[in-house]
Amino acid sequence: MHARPLSIAAAFTLAVIGCVPSTEGELGAGQFTYECKDGTYDAACADSLSNQSDMPSKVALGAPFEVVFWSGDSTEPGQSVVISASQTILAAQGQGFVFTKPGHAALIAREPSGTVVDFLHLQATPVDHLTFFQAGKLVPDTVEMDVDDTLVLSVEPLDATESILAGAIELVWSVNGDAVLLEADTYDENVATLVANEPGSVQVSVTGAGVAATVQVNVGGAP
Repeated sequence: MHARPLSIAAAFTLAVIGCVPSTEGELGAGQFTYECKDGTYDAACADSLSNQSDMPSKVALGAPFEVVFWSGDSTEPGQSVVISASQTILAAQGQGFVFTKPGHAALIAREPSGTVVDFLHLQATPVDHLTFFQAGKLVPDTVEMDVDDTLVLSVEPLDATESILAGAIELVWSVNGDAVLLEADTYDENVATLVANEPGSVQVSVTGAGVAATVQVNVGGAP
């Protein structure tokens, strides 16, 4: 498990909760708004990043996401369609987009007539590692528990600069023994409740975006 120092910006995003990310376009004609969907975990739609009033600054390479454009002071999306300015970097996927290469690309809001209304640049970086947190604090490589203790862990996808990345990422939790149980219905998205079941030592792991994180859990003082 990685336990590198977390950037100030990333640490702050773990502390407070706010609204759905939205940013004024670079031409000032309206708002680009990040669309949050049920299902696969997306840091931009959870406590980790949703406090930011702005759109996520970085999106995970290969992680789908959706953006809509709201013209002016409109209370609902208008007729403008959001498209990618560079399909070789930022490709359309379903109703949204996915970065296929790292780098910067622009989203363009375009009217049915073809007129460009506004645009916004986004950056994509690969997920470098997953990091465990407990109550907003980094989790050490080894955790000690007693039988019947519970521990709620969360995990976030970070890049090489310790920035938490937006984008839909499927996270899979696992444990390699009976000393710790993953409590049923508690490990949706990026959070799992661990229950110390019996003395022993196990590895609790999470995989997603082609990387993995592991923490050793010792129950009842097991070495």
